[in-house]
Amino acid sequence: MSIAEGASALDELPAVARRYLNHAIGPLAELADSVELELRGSILQKGRWFSFTAHERLEAGVGFHWAARLHWGPLMLAGVDQLRSGQASLDFRLFGRLPFLHASGPDVIRAAHGRLAIESLWLPSATHPDLGARWSVPEPTQPDRAEVRLAVDGEEAVVTMVVDPSGRLESAWVPRWGDPTESGSYGLHPFGGVLEDETTFDGYAIPGRLRAGWGYGTPAYRESFRFEITGASYSRAA
Repeated sequence: MSIAEGASALDELPAVARRYLNHAIGPLAELADSVELELRGSILQKGRWFSFTAHERLEAGVGFHWAARLHWGPLMLAGVDQLRSGQASLDFRLFGRLPFLHASGPDVIRAAHGRLAIESLWLPSATHPDLGARWSVPEPTQPDRAEVRLAVDGEEAVVTMVVDPSGRLESAWVPRWGDPTESGSYGLHPFGGVLEDETTFDGYAIPGRLRAGWGYGTPAYRESFRFEITGASYSRAA
């Protein structure tokens, strides 16, 4: 189904949500439930910035599979970060062979839910009411800010989005489970960032760049993740 065929579903949404969806999803684009992304960027790990290239598959409300190669000087890490069927894991190997980093368990699963929610911004159809998203504007004095509630692996996640007058995303954040200070103590922390350089693939207008980190919108914010989209392909299961 195209966005034009589902236009009536938008009639009851807040104005900011209609503006965003009509801008982000072209009139002839199908309501995709998955996207294949090509990315490149850098990530802060253990106080060092690693460059990376990655391929990621996002499935609305279901999970993600992020396969990446990270480089720092002569070091190369290759591995996968994923969420699927209620299970999540992180597994990276030095030079693709020697075990280097592995994580799994309940905290990893909860952290992955927040990641899927915020990365749904690269699958705008995930925020369409026909795929179960629910929109609201908690602060009427801030008409360019909205909350969208998404079903994520059987749970609900709330993404706050700031949308400019043209419908382009400016920033977004989500309460995400994690341990930003690596202290061994997990909790909910705002995770998000600034969205820039909009680009279009298959009729979808998406942010071309992200600069993000834990503590977004607070004095504790520290940018720890930067990437740009170099390719995107959208599809819908038959």
